[in-house]
Amino acid sequence: MVLAVEFLKNDYASHQYRKYNDVVLRGYKVSEAARNQPKSGQLLCWIATHQKNHNCKVQAVYKTWLKRCDSYHILTDRLPPFYLSLFWKTHLALYYIYTYISKDFDWKYLSTLNPSKPYYLGYRLKLKAPKNGYNSGSAYVLSKEAMRIYAEKLFSNHSLCPFHIWEDLGLARCLAKFSIYPTDTRDSEGRQRFFAFRPTDHLTGNLWKEAIFDEVDEASKNIFHENVVSFHHLTADEIIMMELGYQQRENEYGGKNKNITKVVSNYA
Repeated sequence: MVLAVEFLKNDYASHQYRKYNDVVLRGYKVSEAARNQPKSGQLLCWIATHQKNHNCKVQAVYKTWLKRCDSYHILTDRLPPFYLSLFWKTHLALYYIYTYISKDFDWKYLSTLNPSKPYYLGYRLKLKAPKNGYNSGSAYVLSKEAMRIYAEKLFSNHSLCPFHIWEDLGLARCLAKFSIYPTDTRDSEGRQRFFAFRPTDHLTGNLWKEAIFDEVDEASKNIFHENVVSFHHLTADEIIMMELGYQQRENEYGGKNKNITKVVSNYA
């Protein structure tokens, strides 16, 4: 397995994570497998996780979609297992990726957009950010230029990137200081590519609609783009089942005749 970064600091009480304290970010180790990952390409993927998920969700992600990225890294920690540490883990991860892994990645997603411009993509929410919104922490994509601005201009500036209990809103407020706002990632039919909740919640319309930036017109399968990027709160089994469905579709429409039992055996 590729272990890019393990953040080691673990002796802070929860209230201390509310302060902007650089000591929290000191100390990490990198696996040999991570060092051998490609340093250039179109798409670098990173997964923020913690030790509790190493033997379940991390394994499911690693065995399914992660290897379709040009370079991929698992970022984990020994930080206390509470939500406040996610802000620090996310911000250090973005800085570490650009500064110590590579500046030479482009991107595949929405290839009509110019990676030399600062784009910030995902599923838009609006709580405490009603004007421009922010992207759900389920998944977001930053262009090369957005990564550069973050790493070189924002990361070390405590006033521009103050701590926020919600890691995704904190990142959005940080990027907004350089007028980098969430881009609408829906297609011409209004279908979403990113999703902030479980697939069944979006399908049935069982959503926290007050939090959603883009208007939700109906509960329908027609809200899903055929090239969905992300869902949220999936179990390891659900991740594998979605991968099986994806591969079976590829086999059927791609002219391949791989038996589904052979596909299943890859994840047993």
